Amino acid sequence: MKTVAQEASDRFTIKKSEFIGIIVPVNSMSEATERVTATWAQFDGARHIAWAANVANRVRMSDDGEPSGTAGMPILNVLQHQAIDQVLLMVVRYYGGIKLGAGGLTRAYSQAASMAVQAATYIPYIATVMCRITTDYAKEAQVRHFAQQFDAALLDTSYGESWTVTIEVLATHLEAFKVQLTNGLQGQLSFEVLTDS
Repeated sequence: MKTVAQEASDRFTIKKSEFIGIIVPVNSMSEATERVTATWAQFDGARHIAWAANVANRVRMSDDGEPSGTAGMPILNVLQHQAIDQVLLMVVRYYGGIKLGAGGLTRAYSQAASMAVQAATYIPYIATVMCRITTDYAKEAQVRHFAQQFDAALLDTSYGESWTVTIEVLATHLEAFKVQLTNGLQGQLSFEVLTDS
């Protein structure tokens, strides 16, 4: 998998309608939707901002008022064909007064999305998962030991009635890490996988 190194965009005009493709790296679906909202302010007077996002292989899309399947789906198809993760791909449309028809819209949104994808530079993407572990203080050393074995990063710890730690682990290691930890601590822990909204 890969993700974009930084925001990139490109544009073209067809029958007086301008289509602007924008690709942006994001870390969560909530960040993606917030970015769509911010883009409305940036492109004052735009008629539509259709988009698709792929975050940790979870996808969402929006036609934003265009006929169903003519905007969000073509954008998502571009993302999935290129195997890009942790990304938001938007197409801003300024309507020029001439209707393009369903086929024309589908081609235009697909072309603008493809142009943005081609304009971007990419970096490898290695999926990680955040999890929260709660256990007795006496088990802290064991948790740290297992985390080190799996190259997992301890990000945040808190000390209350029990010891709680947030750990970032490679997605490919998650299940094995959970099994090893549960067995090693003889089930005396709470293991919660944290997901974004």
